[in-house]
Amino acid sequence: MKKNKLTYYLIALCVLSGNGIFSQTIDYDSTLDSINASNKLGAWDLVIYLANNYMVTYDSVPQSQIEVLRLKKIEGLVAEGFYEDAWQVANDLKEKSSLSIEDRSYLLYSLSKIYQNTRQEYKSHQSLDQVAVVYDTTHKTDLYSKYLNRKSSVYRTFGKFDMARVYALEALRLSKKDNNRLEQAEAYVNLGELQFKDPQVNLDYLSKAYTIFNELNLFYKRARVSLHMAINSIKTEEYEQALQYLELSEKHLPQRINKELLSHLFAYKSIVFENMNELDSALINERKSRVYFTDFQLSISNFKVRQLSYKFDELQNIEEKKEYINNIRALENDRKRLLLLVLIGGMFIAIITSFFIKNKKNIKKIRLQSRKIIHQNNSLETSLNEKQLLLNELNHRVKNNLTLIVSLIKFQSKSLKYPEDKQKMLDLENRIRTISLAHEQFIYGGDLKEDRLFNIRTYIDTIVNAVKSICTRKIKVQLDVENFDTTIDTALPIGIIINELLTNSLEHAKIKEGILIINLSLSANNQDVFIFYSDSGTEFLLKENKTSLGLFIIDSMIHQLRGKISRTGSEYKIDLKVK
Repeated sequence: MKKNKLTYYLIALCVLSGNGIFSQTIDYDSTLDSINASNKLGAWDLVIYLANNYMVTYDSVPQSQIEVLRLKKIEGLVAEGFYEDAWQVANDLKEKSSLSIEDRSYLLYSLSKIYQNTRQEYKSHQSLDQVAVVYDTTHKTDLYSKYLNRKSSVYRTFGKFDMARVYALEALRLSKKDNNRLEQAEAYVNLGELQFKDPQVNLDYLSKAYTIFNELNLFYKRARVSLHMAINSIKTEEYEQALQYLELSEKHLPQRINKELLSHLFAYKSIVFENMNELDSALINERKSRVYFTDFQLSISNFKVRQLSYKFDELQNIEEKKEYINNIRALENDRKRLLLLVLIGGMFIAIITSFFIKNKKNIKKIRLQSRKIIHQNNSLETSLNEKQLLLNELNHRVKNNLTLIVSLIKFQSKSLKYPEDKQKMLDLENRIRTISLAHEQFIYGGDLKEDRLFNIRTYIDTIVNAVKSICTRKIKVQLDVENFDTTIDTALPIGIIINELLTNSLEHAKIKEGILIINLSLSANNQDVFIFYSDSGTEFLLKENKTSLGLFIIDSMIHQLRGKISRTGSEYKIDLKVK
C-alpha cells in the first residue's frame, strides 16, 4: 500500500528540526516522497534541505539518485527566487552528468524558468528549443503539453499574448487527450491570465485551474491562481471579493516563497484597500510590496553578477576579462545605487505619507490624471510598435507552419515504398527548409524591421551545408560568394535558385568515378546580382523540360527578380536585379 504523503511531510519536519534518528535512517524512496509532499505544500526550504541532507548523510549514493535530488533542489531554489544558486547547480549538472532524456528535459525547463524570471527572453526560448529537439529526435511526445505550457508562459511574460494564447490552447487540447490533469490546469492558468476583454471568461479559466489544483492538493499553485482571481475582481471593481481572494492566496503561501510573487500580492492588496478608503492598510501593504520588490531586483542583480563571474572564469583573453570586470563593477555600482535609491525612497514615502493623509481628495484627483496620462502614453507606444509586433508574430507563425509542414512530409515519406517517391518527398522537404531558413534568420536576427538586411554569404553557406548533410554522394562544393547584405525579398529567391541547382546536380549529374565537384560563384554590382554555377558531370540527363518542377521553380524565381538565365550543358549563368 502506498504511504501517506502527510507522513513523509512530518518526517521532513523532523529532519529539518534536527532529529538525529530520521536524519540517519530515512531511505531514498522515503526522502523522495517527503520532497514531493513538501513540493505540493510549497515548502521549498524543506525540499532544498531534504535533498542536501540525503546527499551529505550517505557517502555512496548512486549517480542516478544524486541527479534526481539535484533536480529537485534546483526546483526549490528557483521557486524561492535563489536564481544564482539554481543556475550554478543547473550548469554543473548539465556539464558533468549524463542525464536521461526525461531528466535532461526537466533540467532545461528549470533553466528556461530561471532565464524567464530574470528577464532574459532569448535564453529562455533557447532552453525550450533544446527540449523541442529532444522530442523531435526521440519522438517522445507524452510530455509535450508541458513544453507548450512553458512556451506560452514565456511569451506571456514578455507581452507576446497572441503567441501565448496559441500555445496555451494547444497545450489544453493535448493535456485533455492524454488526461494530464496537471498540465490541463497549467493551460487554464495561462489562458486565464491572457483574457483581458471578458472578465467572466478569465474567471472561468482560473476557476477550472483552481478546482484541478485543489484535487491534486497543490497548495502553492492554488495560491497563484487565487492571486490572479483577485486581479480579475479588481478589474471589475469587486473589491470585497478581491480581498477574499488575496487573503486566500496569502493563506496558501508558505513563509518563504518567491519575492516577486509576494511583491505582486501586497501591491494588489494596497490597491484594494485604497479603493475601500482604508488608507493606513493600503500604505502598509504598499511598503511590504516595495520591500519584496527591492529584494527581488537585488536577487536578479546578484544572478547577473554570478553569470558574468562564471563567464570570466572561462575566458582566456585578457581584453575580454577586462571588459567583464568592468561589467561586474558596473552591476555592483548599480546595486549600490539601487540601495541608495531605496533609502531615499523610504524617506520620501515617509514625508509624502503625512501629506497624503491630510489631502486625500486632491491626491486622488492627481492619481486619476496620472493614470489617464499613462494610458495615453501606452496607447501611443502601442501604435508606434504595432507594425513591428505584427511582423514579428507573422514570421513566427510562418516559421512554425513551415516546420510543421516539414514534419508532416517526413512522416508521410516513411510510408512510401518506392525510392523515386521518397526522393521527391526529400526534394520537397529541402525546398521548404530553404524558405524556413530565411524566416528563421529573420526572426532570431535581433532587428525585426521589415527592411532588415541579410548576409547573403551566411545564408548560402547554410543552404549548402543543409544539402550536403542529406546527400549520399561524394561531393565537393567550391564557393566564391561575395560578402554583401540584401533584403529577404532578394535573399529568399536566390536561396531557392541555389537549392534547386544543387538538387539537380546531385540527382542528374553523372561522373565516371571520383567526386562530383560543384562550382558556385555569386557577386553583386550595385543593383545586379551575378550567379555562375557548374558541376563536373560528364553527362547531364536533365532535359529542357518545362514541366519539370525544378526548372519551373528556377524560372519563377528568376522572373520574380527580373533576371535572365543562360545554360550550356551543366553550366548556368544567371543575372538578377536586386529588389
